[in-house]
Amino acid sequence: MEKENQTILIIDDDFFFARYLARIIQENIQINVEIKVDPHEAIKFLNENTPTLIILDMMLPKMDGLTFLRNLRSNESTQDVPVIVCSALGNQQTVGESVKLNIVGYIVKPTNQSIVIEKVSNALSLNKSE
Repeated sequence: MEKENQTILIIDDDFFFARYLARIIQENIQINVEIKVDPHEAIKFLNENTPTLIILDMMLPKMDGLTFLRNLRSNESTQDVPVIVCSALGNQQTVGESVKLNIVGYIVKPTNQSIVIEKVSNALSLNKSE
């Protein structure tokens, strides 16, 4: 799949952090990035688009990240989209629940550029090999 046709969806209510992630990805991996700060807006986006990868915050307004992830996995059109969880919640229960929902990576906030590049690159290479 060509990078021009790929999109990474970032779902994070902290717009400035989401822009930080987007800038790292766009400058280092050269792939399109879409940002949604509201999980319901992300659902609307997913009804019409299938991103190559989703980067999902766990602490969101109106719907927590685990609920969003469960909904994503229960929908036939989005159940196989790779997800990297990016959250300040590094506790074992949250990580464990996320892993059960078939995530491809977990980034603990705050993070740095090299971690973001590594996790996103790994997730994209896993996606290519399927």
